[in-house]
Amino acid sequence: EAYVEKKLDLRTLIADLKDPVDFLRETRKKQNQVDTIRKPVSITMCQECEKRAAVVKCEQCKDFFCQDCFNRTHATGKR
Repeated sequence: EAYVEKKLDLRTLIADLKDPVDFLRETRKKQNQVDTIRKPVSITMCQECEKRAAVVKCEQCKDFFCQDCFNRTHATGKR
């Protein structure tokens, strides 16, 4: 019983339910911190235009593309 009380603080839970907007803001703030920590060290550039970050990898040709270049080069299914 003492273990459950330590893990689930009812006062915090009730406070979170009373003010859900602040709860969501705080949760989003924590998520942003986690996302920043997990941020990639390097960015793969589009192999077609070499100007934008790649967001798509073609599994057939194994190249990395920005969305525009992928749509343009793979529109017909033939490269």
